[in-house]
Amino acid sequence: MDADRIEPLAVSPRQAAFLTSLSKRKVQELMSKGVIPFRKVGRRTLIPLGALKAFLRGEGRAERS
Repeated sequence: MDADRIEPLAVSPRQAAFLTSLSKRKVQELMSKGVIPFRKVGRRTLIPLGALKAFLRGEGRAERS
C-alpha cells in the first residue's frame, strides 16, 4: 500500500479551513452552529473528512457526533 495515497479519516479545523478555502474562524463558526459535525478526542478537535465533503456537496446539516 502506498502511504502517499492514504486519505485521512478526519482533519483538524485548521486543515479543514485549508481544504475548503475558508477561514479557520468560519469553520469554527459552522462547527458551533452544527453545520459541520466534529468530535473532541482529548484536546484534539476532529472533523470527519466524509462530513466535510458532505458539507461541500450541500447535503445539509449533519448531526454532531
